[in-house]
Amino acid sequence: MSCFRPPTPASTSSPITGRGARGSGRRSMRSPLLQKLKNKGLKGPSYGYKAAPRRRAFRKLTGVGSPLDEYRKSRIFSQLKTAEEHRKLPDLMLLSVVALLTVVGLVMLYSASSYMGAVWHGDDMYYLKRQLLAAALGIVLMVGAYIVPYRFYQGKYPYLLGAAVLMLLLVFTPLGVAARSSAGRLFRRSINLGGLTFQPVEFAKLAIAIYMADFLSRKAPEIRRMFKGVMPGMIVLGVMFLLIYLQPDLSSAAFLGLVVFTMLFIGGARISQMAIFGSMALGFLYLAIKSDPYKLNRIESYFDQVLRLEGSYQAMRSMEAIAWGGLTGTGPGRGVYKMFYLPMAHTDFIFSIIGEELGVLGMVAVIGMYMILIWRGARIAARAPDLFGGMLAAGITCIFAYQALMNLGVTLGLLPITGVSLPFISKGGSSLMMSLAMVGILLNISKEGAG
Repeated sequence: MSCFRPPTPASTSSPITGRGARGSGRRSMRSPLLQKLKNKGLKGPSYGYKAAPRRRAFRKLTGVGSPLDEYRKSRIFSQLKTAEEHRKLPDLMLLSVVALLTVVGLVMLYSASSYMGAVWHGDDMYYLKRQLLAAALGIVLMVGAYIVPYRFYQGKYPYLLGAAVLMLLLVFTPLGVAARSSAGRLFRRSINLGGLTFQPVEFAKLAIAIYMADFLSRKAPEIRRMFKGVMPGMIVLGVMFLLIYLQPDLSSAAFLGLVVFTMLFIGGARISQMAIFGSMALGFLYLAIKSDPYKLNRIESYFDQVLRLEGSYQAMRSMEAIAWGGLTGTGPGRGVYKMFYLPMAHTDFIFSIIGEELGVLGMVAVIGMYMILIWRGARIAARAPDLFGGMLAAGITCIFAYQALMNLGVTLGLLPITGVSLPFISKGGSSLMMSLAMVGILLNISKEGAG
């Protein structure tokens, strides 16, 4: 009666026969399956009337559900799992829209600042060169932030907050750089780092987002309690907001306060808690505006733009530039309002130059890119693998969203002039570098998230 022995693979030891590679000459080990067959008096699936029990026994040892079948499945599943781990990729749509916004920003910055650079510095590419350097450094920071696991920042908030407070204090030392606004107002918001200037408030944004994410993830069981939950975090943030306000930079302080309140809401804080701290913040904001004639004039000019043309000069010129562009715009580089008709055309009001040169269609395209950015950030936050990652992604997304909304609102005459730049587009190396670094953190969270 014939019998057959399963063939031996060419390169690896067979789970049935236990033979080694072809030509090895000897069995490397005794196969458990062959041992079981021998114990049952079987050598293989024989054929014939009397061989049916033998075939059933052989199928039981080697068929579906057998040890050999489980071995094959485990090998296949382990290979698929390894391949899936190697296929983990970041959010490519987020990366693409950020790259597109950065390119649009470089092109429009050159268009908006070329005339100013030629008149003031004798080089029409003066501002573009500095922005290109910031973009290169920002890409390095983004790659580094993507490589470092986002969980590395958990528990590191004392060092980050300490560095942010130190840099904010350096603004008031000889390292601080004094500058004047378009209205002639003196302020100190930057520090000199060997010929390069850096705005500490941009680093403070990331530090506050990391601190709030860590705070909310640690205090999750107690977040609905006032003194043990929310109060300690608010005291720490109050110190930073005070330092930012003293620069003076009330707009950034109010902007970061809005980010913090949004993160508290997402983190599960009570509405009553937020109402108490919100009332305190609004009271402080009212006193700050009331005691500063410059800020008070901006608020009054917003509510009375017709009677106070001198107070709303920038807002009026901004809307004129957008109206001049029409549907399709005058064409890249062909705008006229950047020739000192619109102050700060390359920073706070660069969106007006986009409206003038690219028209309403260009404005809608830029707004659409920001909407995609916010959507992908919210998606990353929702699919984060843990609470810290979700809150950190939500905080970074809120920074981008509120910064863009405030700048667009000012440009379109919907908000008083705040001085908040447009992320990835406005002139500002510090803002661009830190924005790209925050994108790197988002990409790392997206790589670890579900789906």
